[in-house]
Amino acid sequence: MYEQIGLGLMLVTMLVLVGNVDVSEAVKKSKNKTNDKCTKTCSPVPYQFGGSVTIANDQLGGGTSFVVPEGKLLKVEDVTIQAYHTGDGDVVQCSLSTQIDAEPAVGHGLVVVPQGAAGGYGKSYTCNRVASFYASGGTTVNIGVARQLGGEGLLTVGIAGTLYDE
Repeated sequence: MYEQIGLGLMLVTMLVLVGNVDVSEAVKKSKNKTNDKCTKTCSPVPYQFGGSVTIANDQLGGGTSFVVPEGKLLKVEDVTIQAYHTGDGDVVQCSLSTQIDAEPAVGHGLVVVPQGAAGGYGKSYTCNRVASFYASGGTTVNIGVARQLGGEGLLTVGIAGTLYDE
């Protein structure tokens, strides 16, 4: 099943590069292949994860993680991180990593937007991205922030997606 997804995405990428095919149709066909083996038990189930992590003065970043339930495929559709910081440094990177089966984990960068002072912290940042990232059942999804040293920090993380039977 995952080979079909990968081949479908590769085909869509090649078609976009060539530039003479209706990409929306190719994407629809690729997505339909993911449900070929589904029966009535493959109904999608909404999924959310939320957490918070404190970052000590001497840490270059922080993060959290969760494990996708066994037998499920998670489609991450929205990721939001709020990063708060008391020091002079800045948040320089926010990321999410996912894994499909035994393939190496893939990192996905998020857009970092400074927000100014908030919540009693001198600086705050929003990191988010609306997209489609996939993670197999039993794999770990990691969410993290890298920053410059100085000051304490706090991260709040919210992820929304859908679980499908594998």
